[in-house]
Amino acid sequence: MNQLYKDLEQLSVPTIEDTNFQNELRRSLLKHHFTPHRSALRLRVAIACACVLAIFGFATIINPDIAYRLNQIAFGADTKGHPGNTAGKNYAGLQGTSLQNPDIAPYFPVQNFQEEKAYVIRKYTSPKNGAVMVVSEFGNKPVKMIQTGGY
Repeated sequence: MNQLYKDLEQLSVPTIEDTNFQNELRRSLLKHHFTPHRSALRLRVAIACACVLAIFGFATIINPDIAYRLNQIAFGADTKGHPGNTAGKNYAGLQGTSLQNPDIAPYFPVQNFQEEKAYVIRKYTSPKNGAVMVVSEFGNKPVKMIQTGGY
């Protein structure tokens, strides 16, 4: 390895005596790689792409349905339903939550009961505050929650 370092130190690069050729070569290389027109065009393209991405970003923040539609276009229409509208479809079709459940039906006269309201129960846990269960009527707008208990 030391021999390689010694050879590199002794290596000499020849200099070109013809300064006109050297200057012409330098100018042609600069002209080819660093033209102001080419860099200005690249800058304009980069700014245009950034503006388009910023418009899409703001549009998806303001209206999330745009992101959902773009996702459907990009990955096909085989995606599952819209996340905002799936709650009613998912809960309404479950047989385990109604009297039509085959495990419960033999014990209750189904014809004597009528469904009035549906409720969603969610449980939230916190290491500091413990657990909170929120019961909300299905299909209604959320009601302001009242905190009970310690604090």
